[in-house]
Amino acid sequence: SCNPVMYETNCSVCDIDGVAGEDYTIYFLADVPGIYDIDLEYVINGTPQNTTYSNFSAPGVLDVYSINQVSTFTITNVSQVSSDCPGNIIIDGFLVIFYNILPTIDDPGDLSDCTQVTLPPITGANVGNNNSSYFSGMNMTGTEYNVGDVINSSTTLYIYSGVDGCYDEISIDISVGELTIYDIPEDVDTCGSYTLPPIEGQNVGSNASYFTDSNGGGIEFPPGSVLTNSTNSGNNIGLFIFDPSNNCQSNQPYFVVDVALGPSFTVPDFVLSCGSYELNEITGSNLVNPYYSDSIGGFGTLYAMGDIILSDTTIYVYDDGGGCKAQDSIVIEIYNPIDVGHDTVINVCQGYNTPLNLMQLMGGNPEMGGEWLDIDNSGVNLSDSTSVDVSSLEPSLYEFVYKDTSEYCADVMSSLYLTISSTFSAGRDSLFNTCESAANQFNLSNYLNGNTGNGIFINEAGDTILTPYTIDISDTSGVFNYYYIIDNGLNCSADTASIVFSIDMSQNAGADVNSVACQGSIINLQTLLMNNSTVGTFESVDGTVTLAGNEFNSSGYSPGLYSFYHLLPENGSCMADTARIDINLANMVSAGLGDTLKVCKGDIVNLYDGLMNEDSGGRFYVLGNIAPTPNPINTNGISSNLVEYIYVVGDGNSCQEDTAHVYLSISPKPQFVFDSSTEVFCDEDVWDFVIDKGTSGQQSFTFDIFESNNQLSSTIKNISGTSVNGTVKLDPNKPIGYTTDTIFVSKQNTWYRIEISNIMENGCVLDTTITKEMVFATSNNVDLNRDICSGQSIVIGNDTYDENHLMGTTTLVSQFGCDSIITVQLTLSDIASGPDFIESTCDENETFTVGNQTFDMDNPTGDVLLQGAAQGGCDSLIHVEINYLSPQEGDLFLPPTCDQSFSITLSGITFNIDNQEGSVTLVGMASNGCDSIVNVSLDFLDVANSSISETSCNIDYSIMIGSDLYNMDNPVGVTTLSNAASNGCDSIVNVNLSFLPLMVSYDITDAYCEGSNGMITINESSLELPLQLSIDGVPQSSQIITLPFSVELNPGIHTVHLSTDDGCEEEFNVDIEEIDSYFSEIQSTLIGENTYSLNVETNEIPILISWSPTDGLSCTDCLNPMVTTTENTSYTVELTFADGCKITSSIYLDYIQINVLHIPNIFTPNNDGVNDVFYISHFDENLIIKRLAVYDRWGNQVFDITGKPVNDPQYGWDGRYSGKMAEEGVYVYVLELVDPNTGEETLRSGDITLIK
Repeated sequence: SCNPVMYETNCSVCDIDGVAGEDYTIYFLADVPGIYDIDLEYVINGTPQNTTYSNFSAPGVLDVYSINQVSTFTITNVSQVSSDCPGNIIIDGFLVIFYNILPTIDDPGDLSDCTQVTLPPITGANVGNNNSSYFSGMNMTGTEYNVGDVINSSTTLYIYSGVDGCYDEISIDISVGELTIYDIPEDVDTCGSYTLPPIEGQNVGSNASYFTDSNGGGIEFPPGSVLTNSTNSGNNIGLFIFDPSNNCQSNQPYFVVDVALGPSFTVPDFVLSCGSYELNEITGSNLVNPYYSDSIGGFGTLYAMGDIILSDTTIYVYDDGGGCKAQDSIVIEIYNPIDVGHDTVINVCQGYNTPLNLMQLMGGNPEMGGEWLDIDNSGVNLSDSTSVDVSSLEPSLYEFVYKDTSEYCADVMSSLYLTISSTFSAGRDSLFNTCESAANQFNLSNYLNGNTGNGIFINEAGDTILTPYTIDISDTSGVFNYYYIIDNGLNCSADTASIVFSIDMSQNAGADVNSVACQGSIINLQTLLMNNSTVGTFESVDGTVTLAGNEFNSSGYSPGLYSFYHLLPENGSCMADTARIDINLANMVSAGLGDTLKVCKGDIVNLYDGLMNEDSGGRFYVLGNIAPTPNPINTNGISSNLVEYIYVVGDGNSCQEDTAHVYLSISPKPQFVFDSSTEVFCDEDVWDFVIDKGTSGQQSFTFDIFESNNQLSSTIKNISGTSVNGTVKLDPNKPIGYTTDTIFVSKQNTWYRIEISNIMENGCVLDTTITKEMVFATSNNVDLNRDICSGQSIVIGNDTYDENHLMGTTTLVSQFGCDSIITVQLTLSDIASGPDFIESTCDENETFTVGNQTFDMDNPTGDVLLQGAAQGGCDSLIHVEINYLSPQEGDLFLPPTCDQSFSITLSGITFNIDNQEGSVTLVGMASNGCDSIVNVSLDFLDVANSSISETSCNIDYSIMIGSDLYNMDNPVGVTTLSNAASNGCDSIVNVNLSFLPLMVSYDITDAYCEGSNGMITINESSLELPLQLSIDGVPQSSQIITLPFSVELNPGIHTVHLSTDDGCEEEFNVDIEEIDSYFSEIQSTLIGENTYSLNVETNEIPILISWSPTDGLSCTDCLNPMVTTTENTSYTVELTFADGCKITSSIYLDYIQINVLHIPNIFTPNNDGVNDVFYISHFDENLIIKRLAVYDRWGNQVFDITGKPVNDPQYGWDGRYSGKMAEEGVYVYVLELVDPNTGEETLRSGDITLIK
């Protein structure tokens, strides 16, 4: 274009490296490329210049210029060379380059100051004041702040420097702090220790602390630090309050802490105990009067060392002695252990294979959560205690422990003892026979034979008989079965042995009878018998009377005395017995005169005692009852109080019937219940004894009261008239004596014994003495007057006294049951009356320390002021009063006694013949409230005591001791010979007669070896040794002088006879059996041509084996030899066993002539050289095996030959199939034989058994 072109360009650049000066390239651009002449004027970095460019090929680079400030370029003239456009083109355009260098602002850091912050100058590289400022927002937004402006609150500002596109910007935090003003603490004067409190004031920071020098210098003590007397070597310590992180502190307070040496504790902060916690002795330093309490400040309930804490709580330790108070606390938590049950013993049998549940077997109620331990390392798996396998355990005792797993209750445990039992035996059955009269008490353990282990005895009903396993079958007959059972535990089959006692009924013909009967009457002698065991035969004593069975027909007989015998024959082991019956025949009989018998309930009454001048032989009837009544009568079975009986004699035919009436008046025995509400009574008490007679009738009894064994009163009768209940009062408040039913006793600390005896009602006596003991103790009345502070409390019993409850009365029950009445009067004061320290002691050397004062016997009373010790901070005034008391001592002497059972009990200590002397301390029983010491001395006179113990088989043996006759009917007893001893006491004779036949227990050992003997062993004898022994009528050469005694007997039945020197005998038969305990039998198997395999079968392994003959045997000392015979032969084997027994067995083997075809039915291809090959034998050696084939049970051919000779093992089957040994089993063969001379063929098939 030939039109002029104007160019105007502004270029803004930013030198980002921060160093002044940068090269810039200037281009000349033309709309029409071509050659131009250019005139250029420019100002670079403030210096004007010009340049002419001729023949410049446009477009293109004019030049490169180094620029470090604003520069301008102006084209003043430009013309295109060789152009169609005429003249020069004048261009009024220009180029301006705005040069900027990138600024870098210095970071002043976060700015902080108290109350306000002044903005500082902005500095940095290439930073100018005209284009730099502060802004509240980024990129020059928000409020603009200049250097020197004041900021009054914390904020974030942005510093900006530069121009758009070439600038720097940073942020700073402005922190305007609040002024900290600390509260000034006062100087501290304390003792023991001082805990630095939290620092308080305005705007106090968390880093404020205490320092020994100003501005945070010296030693730092953070708040909560505990200062003691040793913190600064016992001197006062001055402290500054300062916060090193706070620049806005207006003050540094200074104060002085003076800590005097005081009490300090070394107690645990926390205790976790098992079940309970026993308070230990309080330890520490500088302790004066330390104690435990349940409240802060030492108030509330106080505790002493040894007290038991049972639940979670906080216990405070306090000491206010020496002018310094100290307090600490113990947090106590009680861990309650699990219930681990109690020690238990169980038994199981060896090999018991049912898993045990140990938790169920453990005694008690064990809880889950514990741990089981195998104490004996038995190897049992206890991981699941509900299923424990003990089948592998050997017989022994094993202990398994179940314990609490917590570390606090590690000793809480119990043991389960497991006994693994081996086999056992109850032994053999026993039979014992004797007569009822000789039967008494038997110890079952004496009748066991060959038992092992520990078992139990039971009777036929299944009841267990406890040790000492004694049964009483006296006065009875029959067969009594008892069983001894051993069952040692689970899975053990019980073993049982029977013990049979066969008791023959004693022959008791009854008591001798003297009777009167009417002449001409028919008298049944059986009805006259008394106390007989059974009915036997009757016969006349002199033979003058003929009896018709049991009847005596007195017709034709004159009046007079006729005598008869009642005869009972021998019964087994029981002797015969005879009773005599004397009958006086008369023309008239009399029943006599009847009377009333007054008896008591439970008496045994002979109705004849209610008759006078009666003839015997009659019968008693209850009025209205046609059946005779047995006599005598037990009144326990009678319900009525008055019964009428009729005594009848005579038959109404041959002599007139006569009757008399006997009345039985039965009174109940008295009932008596004696009770009281307490066993301790006090000063003002009146003790009531309630008497329940149980009936409304009059009773009499003796009521005696003893004071320390001294009788005070005598007899009180008919208490409360006819009423059911009566009351006796014991009153200590009047002079000694008694009225109708009130007894007055001395008023002093002592004990009393009440005895009630001779209790009688309607002539019936209760044979019981009722005893009651009680104690009198003195009550205590105490007045409690003291001052307390606001907030202080005093606990007495269950009552709390404080500023809202200043007065009242509390009743405390003493250990003897007597109340102590505490009257409380409190006064609210700045000086509080602490709990009065009032103690009584019987120890004159005991001292008491209260505060900083010590009280002893020389200084027993006083007041102690404890500064600031009361709750609320006021002083506590404690009144101290120590009462030094002396125990009282006295002697208790009782007269000598022959009563060996006499005893007396004082304060739980019983004095008797085993404890005759001693001292008893009656706690608090002295009149001054201290202990009362009673010295007791008893004197027991010796009682002469002797024994007579004899055994006899003579039933008529008797002995007289005093007036007592001892015989077979009365063998055992005690006779007291009154005052027969030299010291005036009774002489006691213990008599024990034993009427026993000769009885022995024995064991039989049978003959267990052929040709051997058995044995009888005598184990026990009912009578003393020596014994004479005969066997089969042949006396033995030696006596039996010791037991057990054994004699060998050959097999068979033998009669054993034993006798004592005084003629007692025992005879019985024993059967010695020859028991084949060993057996043997020889089995033979034909395994080849006249070759046999022999096998001896026996039930035990012998120690010696001997064959005969030995010809042809493969071995002569084994149980399974092989033999090849050449003729018929009998072989015998003799076996010898460990116990020496020998047995023999024989077998006959036939020799078989081989003259026919022999095909084995069994072969053993085991390479032992015997019967290893299955082949064909025949007496004719010319025969040819046309074919021999063998097949298994599935039809597979395992062997096949053709055209081979007989009698050659190399052409037999060796048991192999396909190169391997065939399986054991039954195979099938097919055989074709041919005679080459005749052409005759033989076909055979059958089974062959292969055994490896």
